[in-house]
Amino acid sequence: SADSDPISWIYKTNNGAQSWSRIKTNTPGTPLMFEPFGPDTVIILTSSPSNPDVNKMERSADGGTTWAQVNVTTETVYAADFIDGMHGCLFGGATQGKIWRTFDGGNTWDDFIFLTGPFTQGMVLSPYLALASTLHEGVNKILKINLLELSANVIFTAPADHNIIDFRFSDENNGYVITSKNSKRFLYKTTNSGQDWTLLGVYNNINRL
Repeated sequence: SADSDPISWIYKTNNGAQSWSRIKTNTPGTPLMFEPFGPDTVIILTSSPSNPDVNKMERSADGGTTWAQVNVTTETVYAADFIDGMHGCLFGGATQGKIWRTFDGGNTWDDFIFLTGPFTQGMVLSPYLALASTLHEGVNKILKINLLELSANVIFTAPADHNIIDFRFSDENNGYVITSKNSKRFLYKTTNSGQDWTLLGVYNNINRL
């Protein structure tokens, strides 16, 4: 939508997609994260990197019948990921990499700053381990971040002139990355936590994992 405050809707099915019911209308902004955990718990984060004052997180514990607004930063957020209804992280930062972590579904947050560029994508592997992508010193990278030791190690460096489009890990060792250069997409795989990467193929039409 070209509107400054786009509207989005959330629908729910209880019968394998035979029918759907609308459970929420969301405005302004568009959902940055929408994650259900089981049939009842749903978390939605609405964020605008260009206008973080509109950042909003809401949670439902009854399948979308009622919603409660929970605390969320008004700083720049680009990505979010939860591993269950309680444990999750926000990824962003205006000039440096920043992570906000919650253990209680967003009621309280701890924040961590890293001497990198802003984190534009992220995923949570455990309450103390996350992955985040950043443009740092002119190079696109993925970092493994230990939130217990407050350490960040590079596990993927994109080839020159490549952008990181998406990445997904099923556990700490096994993961995939899509990079782009011009109109081409490059799919990489690791089975040893980023120590080695294999190029699986070059494609024209993949953008998400």
